[in-house]
Amino acid sequence: MTTFFFDENLSHRLAACIGALEQDVRHVAHEFGRGTQDVMWIPAVASHGWVVVTGDKRIRRRSHERKALQAAGLVSFFVDKKAFDALGSPFLQASWLLARWDDIVRAAEAASVGDQFGVRGKAKPWVYSLPRL
Repeated sequence: MTTFFFDENLSHRLAACIGALEQDVRHVAHEFGRGTQDVMWIPAVASHGWVVVTGDKRIRRRSHERKALQAAGLVSFFVDKKAFDALGSPFLQASWLLARWDDIVRAAEAASVGDQFGVRGKAKPWVYSLPRL
């Protein structure tokens, strides 16, 4: 079973919700503590072979984080945070992510080292490949 790792841009409660549905999900707050810098958890998560789910697209733009992500070869999913946050209610946010979850799992299971995906707000396909860094 694939283990998914949520960073601080997605709620630990959302991770627990998906975990309650018999999916192995970890959250940065529980594994490393709140406020852990991305460059600190990225190599550790990669060493476990976990798959990242984040709302932080800046990881792909900030040079030190981008380098850490490239070196780690993590499979990563970048949620459309603008669409996600616009929902407001945590119940709607959970529903939004759960509607896409099977596609995320399928893509993660078929992914190669270092593959990165976007998770769209509205248009299908909801999960799509991002260009390599």
